[in-house]
Amino acid sequence: IGPKLAFASFIDSAEIGVKMVQKTLGLNKHKQAKATRKHQVPKISKCDLLKQKKKKEMSGGSLSVATAKFIKKCELKSELNVAAKAQVEGNANFDFVKVTPQQFAKAQKSAGKRQNKKKN
Repeated sequence: IGPKLAFASFIDSAEIGVKMVQKTLGLNKHKQAKATRKHQVPKISKCDLLKQKKKKEMSGGSLSVATAKFIKKCELKSELNVAAKAQVEGNANFDFVKVTPQQFAKAQKSAGKRQNKKKN
């Protein structure tokens, strides 16, 4: 049988509905069956886990709430101070970080002190 005839006979057998040899002869009896997961836990994203953690921290006792607020305040303050320094030293404009005029003036003053130390 040529390659064209073999392909044609395969298509004909698929149309008729002939079962595969493995099934008819029972060749895969000892093959391990597919395992099903009984208790499939839904995946939670890391962002959602972080939100849950923050929510638990804020809803905890008064000491943990005060600590979390203080840490958040310090992080925000240091971030704004770094942004102010970057605006003064690197002439960078940030639209997403709003620096107060007091922070900007403090950054300019400290930058001036550093420039004077370099000259001396």
